[in-house]
Amino acid sequence: IDAHRASTFSRGNILSAGITFVSVIAMKLTKKMAPTTTTVLAVLLLATHLSVCQSERTHNPWTRSPKIENCDGQRQDYVWRQSSDTGIPPMEKAYMEQNDIVTNKEFHKYARNAKMQQEMLRVSRSFSASVFEESCIPDAPKLGVAISGGSFRSFLNAAGILDAMDKRSPEAMDAGTGGLLQSLSYIAGESGGAWLLGSWFSQGLPQFKDMLHNIRLNESLVFPGGTEDLPFFGEVVQKTMEDAVQKRSNGFNVSLADMYAGLISQHMLPAPSQVPYDTEKTGLTLSSLAQVPSVKNFSAPLPLMISLQKDSGTLNKGDTCPPANIWEWGIFESGTFGSNLTSFVHSGQVGSSGNTCVEGGDSLSWILATATAAFTSASPKDTLEETLEECMHSGNLLHSTICHLAAHILDLDERSDRTHLTTPAQLPSSFSEDELYFTDVGPCEQIPLFSLLQKGRELDVIFALDATEGNTSWPTGLALSISASHARHVGLRVPDTPTLKQFASDKNLTTRATFFGCHDVDMPAIVYIPNHEVSFPSNASFGKLQWTPEEQEAMLRNGFDQLTEDDLPECLSCLLTSRQKDNCGIVSKAENFWPREKVPQCERCFQKYCWIPDEGHNADSWESASNRVDEINTANFEGMLRSLFD
Repeated sequence: IDAHRASTFSRGNILSAGITFVSVIAMKLTKKMAPTTTTVLAVLLLATHLSVCQSERTHNPWTRSPKIENCDGQRQDYVWRQSSDTGIPPMEKAYMEQNDIVTNKEFHKYARNAKMQQEMLRVSRSFSASVFEESCIPDAPKLGVAISGGSFRSFLNAAGILDAMDKRSPEAMDAGTGGLLQSLSYIAGESGGAWLLGSWFSQGLPQFKDMLHNIRLNESLVFPGGTEDLPFFGEVVQKTMEDAVQKRSNGFNVSLADMYAGLISQHMLPAPSQVPYDTEKTGLTLSSLAQVPSVKNFSAPLPLMISLQKDSGTLNKGDTCPPANIWEWGIFESGTFGSNLTSFVHSGQVGSSGNTCVEGGDSLSWILATATAAFTSASPKDTLEETLEECMHSGNLLHSTICHLAAHILDLDERSDRTHLTTPAQLPSSFSEDELYFTDVGPCEQIPLFSLLQKGRELDVIFALDATEGNTSWPTGLALSISASHARHVGLRVPDTPTLKQFASDKNLTTRATFFGCHDVDMPAIVYIPNHEVSFPSNASFGKLQWTPEEQEAMLRNGFDQLTEDDLPECLSCLLTSRQKDNCGIVSKAENFWPREKVPQCERCFQKYCWIPDEGHNADSWESASNRVDEINTANFEGMLRSLFD
């Protein structure tokens, strides 16, 4: 391989391969690992040692194995259980008290730059002298961003929109949207959105163009190094295998997510030299992000990376919530507000219980793998069996042989109509003696609204960034429909949203921003921004795993343009400043609103961008929306199987 290079034949590598291979087979024979995972491990081990050349590159050391230690009675009380529907975990609460001070100042800087706040104040005081005194500055609205799934399409699209919010960008300041990023309190992401948060925070929150320069989206996610550097691919796989075997020997179950984590660490996490804080002792973990300078000075929005969580009793009961839970991975605490758990644990101690402490259970690359592990979702078993049966009787001998092998190794639970191609990622529970299983949250919600709608977080406006795909890889409104209907289903307050028929009949709803809940101040307003073409056709397939620098730049540009097109910046400032709150105690609760309709620009804006439901409007039910998602997921699952077997 690469014979022109100076090659070093390593007997140590061959010996290592032999020992590791035997270890994996032993795990298979003793049933310590899922059959599919065992097979993948064995195949990847062979791939690891195809290359005996040494690469000139150094792989990122971010796939450390968790360890179990005895706490010796020295552990702190690290489990928090919600006592009321307005409670949030204590470390998050303490952070937000300081962050509110910062974001309040930043929002007023944004508002002055956008020039709408002064106009509203002028009109408000002429409308009613008692609305706000000259000396009174209203409290800023509390803002959050929810980033949908959608692989790298969502990653790059959201990066462009957030770039348009960044006051460090002169172009964003000129457009009137700069400063919104610094005004955010929360930012939640699932799947590709979680990838973006992990990449951005691990680099210390640089500008987004700089962030992209420090990662390797120009290489394939599943083939780091490519054919031009097979030794590097071999080293990555070897290190991933070694960590997986070490994890198993440390007493933890191993899943395909551990393999995936090794690839993620090379593709979208920075090299150690580009991490602006100390990771020597802990590695790059979720809790280590608390060292990011912007987090330490309380100026960063609190990131929430979203997964679907199950236990052994709900593992094969489908992916609806409930019985499954929406799980938040946070810098300080991780856990769920789910109806059957509602508990959080310090992120650095996730997996710990009793006198047993787990160190490194919050590996960032592993968490990013769990947030995007759609291949571990509970999919219809009959679809798999039918596809396998068809493949086994294929006229192609190789296809038939592989599918007979697959039918043999897959563990199909006879008690359930659902199955997992491979066991979901798992960790010991900090709340019970059970295991916690993690997979992609897509079947429950596709835009992470659930976490941001929690009462205790007191958000006033949520930006919902939708880069999911319909039949043409453009959003159809389904992601917002299922996410909002799930929130209603579990008792959260969320604005009315259109039905899928209304989304289909009104193209404005999927080709530009729309405001939901404009006139209901008792719940957060939602600024829905569907991925759409402004300057670049950004509807790439979610299966596109390699992006040229030119494509990355074009996607960023299109995302930027989505937030700054036409009169949207001015109209956003109308909505946001209208959600400011009286902190002088002059206005009664019934009167606590800004007279937006009296500001000519805002009156026009609300007529254009606010969606007002007809009288008697009924949004799609949770059942109908989730059934539609299940149909799409089943079709995608079948397509994935056919591609895999072909």
